[in-house]
Amino acid sequence: MASFFGMGRAPHQLSLRVTYEGYAKNPEDPDAPIPREGTLAVDWEAAEETSAVLERIDAQMRTLPFNHKGQVVALRLDVDDRAGSASNASASPNGGYAGNGANGIGAHQRTSSGNLLKDVFGAGGLTSFLLGGGDDDEASSADPKRPPKLPPSEGKGSGVLDGNPNQPVRTQLVVQECRPRAVRVEVRAANAGGNTVPASVHAALDKVDLTAVHTLALGEGCHGLVVDLKDRMKSVRTLDLGGGGLVAVPEEAFALGPRVRELILDDNKLTSLPSLTRMPKLRRLSAENNQLRELRGDLRECAELREVSLEGNKLTRPALDMKALRNLEILRLFDNPVEHLPEMHHAHELRTLTLFNVRISADRDMREVEVTSEDIPSTLAAAFGGARDERAYSMFFSLVFRQSSCQHPLLAKAIALIARKKRANCEAICNTEGGLQQLLAMVLSADVFVVREASTALATLGSYPELARKLVDTKAP
Repeated sequence: MASFFGMGRAPHQLSLRVTYEGYAKNPEDPDAPIPREGTLAVDWEAAEETSAVLERIDAQMRTLPFNHKGQVVALRLDVDDRAGSASNASASPNGGYAGNGANGIGAHQRTSSGNLLKDVFGAGGLTSFLLGGGDDDEASSADPKRPPKLPPSEGKGSGVLDGNPNQPVRTQLVVQECRPRAVRVEVRAANAGGNTVPASVHAALDKVDLTAVHTLALGEGCHGLVVDLKDRMKSVRTLDLGGGGLVAVPEEAFALGPRVRELILDDNKLTSLPSLTRMPKLRRLSAENNQLRELRGDLRECAELREVSLEGNKLTRPALDMKALRNLEILRLFDNPVEHLPEMHHAHELRTLTLFNVRISADRDMREVEVTSEDIPSTLAAAFGGARDERAYSMFFSLVFRQSSCQHPLLAKAIALIARKKRANCEAICNTEGGLQQLLAMVLSADVFVVREASTALATLGSYPELARKLVDTKAP
């Protein structure tokens, strides 16, 4: 039976949340405003008069703690990540794991913000300041040395570090009016289903300047707003459709096309994902806590993906083409009954991985790696036979030693760390089918980092006499 909302009837209740960023007055120094964030939140019944809703929005706007007078100078940084992608990777001489560009030339390394700002502004660093402030006429008479009000730059006058337009980091100083900007909009409708958006929602959004909005979050029944607002929301990069009870991703979601960098589909009822080729610039895909059983092969065309989060699904064979997705840095498969991992050799940038009940995270050069395990999720407990501590890593070892994925540097480091934690973990490695053979094979790897970590794990196992005997009896691969 179709819902009333799908037939054009309004939902019972509507909700609008708009997050603003701006500047508030500094009680200690009126000429140095404080960056501040504030949220306008309005809920209303569908039957409520639109005029009454707009009055409440106006009243809430007046309570937000922002300074609307004066000007600010903003520093914008444009970072071209493509300049930092590595074509291959190897162990660094100092023990870390570093990427090398083509022909042995080192790939671009991100500069820390402190050093970058020092290069731009000198030893003093960046100082936030307000030009004008308060009433313009009063300020001029009170302080004749105060700089005159400048015309807003509207994005013009960009500068480039070192004067080289090919640099991966470009800077731009922009003069802006000191007024709050909406950066996130969330619209939800209770008891909705369908895409008929009430007129009161459109009227409410007409009062908001959507030019700077970078995140759009929509609940069930509100997806049509993507189409309605796309011409007013040129800056949107994140589309959040989480928690909407979706069984399929609505067609309206693709209206923003290549603008979308982040797509959030968490906490829905999806059994499959649609083709995302219409979002070629996608960098982050999150579809946690759904009912996904497989992935589409054309996900490989989203070559700019940096993060794929699929925790809490039913994936057994996540088909991810790591050669095409070679920029992937984060892969989350926690709480999935995974039986086979994708081929990992090309995932040189991978620094965060979750599998079963294990979480692995590392810094850029893999000098600092953290491995943690949690209680076996209830969805996997039956297959595991309990969550006893001495078997906490058994499912993890069974998977990573099943194929050559264990020769990925991140997994090799994790195996060595887990082995050093306690003897029970070493026993779990020895008891895993093919575990010792895979460790011995890792010692023969062409990757020095993998060889070192495998040797560390084997040395830890060999420190226990009973386990050393098993190593002696193991046939070399």
